[in-house]
Amino acid sequence: MMKKRYGFLFLFLFFAETPWDGVIEWQTYTGMNEIRSLEFKNNNVYTGTNGGFFIYNRNSDNYNIYTNTDGLSYNNVKKIVFDSAENLWIGLGNGSVDIFNTEMNVEKTIIIDVQNIGINDFVLNDNDIYLAADFGITHYLINKDEVKASFRNLGTFDRNTEVKTIFISDDRIWAGTDYGIARSSLTYPNLQDPQFWQNYTTADNLPDNKIFAFIKYDNKIFAATEKGSAYYDGTQWVKVLNGLNERVSDLIVYQGKLYAGGYSGVYEFNDINESWSLIGKNIWDISIIRFDDEGNLWAGTNKKGLYVYNTSGGEWESKMPSVPAGNYFTDLDVDKDGVLWAVSGNSGNRGIYSFNGTEWNNYSVDDGLSSNNVSSVTTDNENRKWFGTPGFGAVTIEENPRVITVYNSDDGKLAGSDTPSFVIVDDIGVDESGIVWLLNRYANNDKALAAVTPDFTWHYFSLQDGLNSLELSCIAFDEDGKVWIGTSGVYPRGINVLDHKGTIDDKSDDEWEYYSTSDGLESNDINAITIDRSGYMWAATTEGANYWNGSKFSNVFELPHTYVHSIEVDPFNNKWFGTKGGVGVLDKYNFKWKYYNTSNSELVDDNVLSIAIDEATGYIYFGTGEGLSMAKTTYKIPDEEADDLTVYPNPFIPVENSEGLVIGDLEKDSSVKIFSVSGRLVKYITVDSGELFGSKAFWDGKDEDGNPVSSGVYLLIAYTEGGKIKKGKVAVIRK
Repeated sequence: MMKKRYGFLFLFLFFAETPWDGVIEWQTYTGMNEIRSLEFKNNNVYTGTNGGFFIYNRNSDNYNIYTNTDGLSYNNVKKIVFDSAENLWIGLGNGSVDIFNTEMNVEKTIIIDVQNIGINDFVLNDNDIYLAADFGITHYLINKDEVKASFRNLGTFDRNTEVKTIFISDDRIWAGTDYGIARSSLTYPNLQDPQFWQNYTTADNLPDNKIFAFIKYDNKIFAATEKGSAYYDGTQWVKVLNGLNERVSDLIVYQGKLYAGGYSGVYEFNDINESWSLIGKNIWDISIIRFDDEGNLWAGTNKKGLYVYNTSGGEWESKMPSVPAGNYFTDLDVDKDGVLWAVSGNSGNRGIYSFNGTEWNNYSVDDGLSSNNVSSVTTDNENRKWFGTPGFGAVTIEENPRVITVYNSDDGKLAGSDTPSFVIVDDIGVDESGIVWLLNRYANNDKALAAVTPDFTWHYFSLQDGLNSLELSCIAFDEDGKVWIGTSGVYPRGINVLDHKGTIDDKSDDEWEYYSTSDGLESNDINAITIDRSGYMWAATTEGANYWNGSKFSNVFELPHTYVHSIEVDPFNNKWFGTKGGVGVLDKYNFKWKYYNTSNSELVDDNVLSIAIDEATGYIYFGTGEGLSMAKTTYKIPDEEADDLTVYPNPFIPVENSEGLVIGDLEKDSSVKIFSVSGRLVKYITVDSGELFGSKAFWDGKDEDGNPVSSGVYLLIAYTEGGKIKKGKVAVIRK
């Protein structure tokens, strides 16, 4: 037994480590509507956000976006500051600081804390950085690249109290927390000692203990709080609430005047009567305010992005690049035009996003949606988009002209749950005949499965018809037309299979099957179901994954994580698993693995919630709670119109072109033979040789024995088992 086990392990490791990788390039897309920091230089506005940072050029009206695929080590930007050498310092939510040079390339990354404790704010002070962190304050020495000290005991506050903002003036350091203010002097010998800190709270006349910002104005320290502002006159705190007693997120002084960013807009301070007056209109939930070098007033918000004040019109103008409205991507689908559609779910609550490869469009309740909490998306045969919501029914979007339709309990098409008007639609699928199937979870009339024919006739299946649960979660269709339905929730029942025999209006011939953990499923809690190109059913569960070969369930071993959110199949029958630990790709023969995570790739986050594949381009999209990743791959449907192979570079100079010769536009399941002009077989490339990935093959310029071929013209022939042949040629030049 032991020898057999080791033999299997060796075989698996051999296949698992065999180099096969169809991913060519990564690209990250993130929402950037939560503005945290602003800087200005050379007519550019540098904007730090929750999804990276972008640069807006005021002259050209253009944007440059920076995420982890553009050099950032992490996308959650908390603060950006230019140093005296005009390098851009970027404080990140994972405890690191990235330094971009004047050419906007990453010069250096400083890991302040190896435990990924977040940075909320920081101040550059000569050769020192003082950082507001999740556990207190860190003092970092720039010239020594080391942490000098961490201050975790800020007076009477609890040890490791999180510091939200930090301010230094006249050698005094001010720390803002959710529990009040801590103040000390940089001249004191030991700031780790709590006795060197002074604390201020509402007991000292602060409007609120939640502190967001500080500024020095008229020789006083002003503090922004959850319920207005106050200033410290050297002996006591004085509230300044006249005209502004709401949340104040930021304070700034420009040309001798004080300004505040409040929840209802931007305010200017009147010194004479110590009151605030509103500037402009149509802006709210301010996070930061700044003036540029030409005197223009800019405001960042917590949800709607960046604005500049138009003094002539008295209104605020949006200045945002084309980005999704949020960073949660709980479900994805590519429509028939190649447009990606995404939904934000309950955690994101930002509605729907669509991406045509160039621009993003965002949809919310302002556009006619029933809710911003949208959980699922699919495209029907007419290219109509269907969306499910957890409480507000189903929604369809048709384009040209745009028509948004809501289906819920009001029109009787769907049923509510315990609350009659609360209509839950967890998943939607479309079968080969164009029937749209909706999972009406917890339907109070027991009709939890709805089927809509292309002529919009609605049919229903209930507990009485054969369903064994109302907790329906996901749906898929096999090559025989059977409907596979997963369940999840408080009492998950595994998988229901409906064979309606092609007659959904006649239930007399329906057949039902049921599968659960007693049949081999890893869990009855099913997150996703998909059918591969060989007809196998794959189930993603909360405790692993299974596949069904027509007679039994088998377990899927060596997943990146046992919690599997989604499974998708590419045109070459590779299976892509989205898990809490990254992406696992199982090859079409089901024995070789490739893994992608934030450590070995530019995947935006390891918790992959959703996957969608554009079969025409080979682009594979991964939705996470931190943004969207797109992998450009070679796994696309071959161009059947092309007669010849795409070969590049041509001529091929092996020494200069170290990445090898690329042979593209291969048919599915192709092999490639390379011949000399005399007809001698030089190289035979198959999927097992480790040089063929999807629709592309790669040649290093060597023959079957590993010897470099000589200069000359070589003929390329690609063929499939079905007899399709493509040809090409390449000139090899040896130097």
